[in-house]
Amino acid sequence: MDTVAQAGREFGARWSLSSVQAIEGGKAAPTLPTLLTLALVLGRLSGESIRLADLLGAAEFLDRPYILSSDQPVKRSWVERVLSGAPVEILAEDHAHAPVTSPTEDDWDEELELEALRLRSASTDAARSYDSVDAMWDAANQPSELPPSLRGPRPPVSLAESRAAKKLGIRPLLLQRHASKLWGHSLEAEAKQRAGAASTPQARGRVTRILVDEIRASLESED
Repeated sequence: MDTVAQAGREFGARWSLSSVQAIEGGKAAPTLPTLLTLALVLGRLSGESIRLADLLGAAEFLDRPYILSSDQPVKRSWVERVLSGAPVEILAEDHAHAPVTSPTEDDWDEELELEALRLRSASTDAARSYDSVDAMWDAANQPSELPPSLRGPRPPVSLAESRAAKKLGIRPLLLQRHASKLWGHSLEAEAKQRAGAASTPQARGRVTRILVDEIRASLESED
């Protein structure tokens, strides 16, 4: 990083080691001139030309901008297109879509999950609320053969878990169970632990892909 800081000064940047560390760690929001300088520096040090889009790492989606809600972020392809000179406008195919399906018998347990979460947040009587919610979880989502260590209410599904489950073609609940079985905690917690507390979202994204493969292998071993 000190080498990057020194090379940046050759292009007019007033970078110190700490400022480069802040950029790398996602603690600083670089301006466009900073990104351009960074691309020049990395290009010089690597001996290869760097595009601005390359600075996105391996991310498939960006956290922002998103459409109305955070579960509909823009795709990497949109960013690359805009950086190439296209108009800055988001079309229907440029962002992730929350799936819209008609209720089926297979979706019944998902409806119970949503209802359980609603009851948990809306009830003013905590004891009665938790009793009814726990009963719904037991009836809908916890087969009798489930190990005791994996039983009990689970947290709401995160965006990362939802995406990972979609890639694997399984329900988020099953993904959470396998994560708990493999690592003793959630997918996101394991990604943060392996990548490091100060890691960038891109670094955690790369680790998450490895974790998804580990869950896939666990699923295949049970078949």
